[in-house]
Amino acid sequence: METVNVEILNPKAKALLVNMADLNLINIKSKSSFGQRLEQLRRNAEKIPSMEEITKEVESVREQRYASDDDIGGTRTQIGRIARIFNSALVSPQ
Repeated sequence: METVNVEILNPKAKALLVNMADLNLINIKSKSSFGQRLEQLRRNAEKIPSMEEITKEVESVREQRYASDDDIGGTRTQIGRIARIFNSALVSPQ
């Protein structure tokens, strides 16, 4: 069995593919909307962020979120620090 990705440029081509699938000649697997969106973002991105840039952004958002939690903010901040240390060890083991 061979797998081929096809970009459909004409709606009539999709109808042909659907007809072939109805005849059990091919199997059509659609990408999820998340997969389509992710592919679109990657195609339109000027630069794909590095793992370090992604980690910094996640840490920044977590710090902002944990800072707004009045009830257990201190504990969450401490857990966040531990998680950052753990994650940095996983990303760049020494």
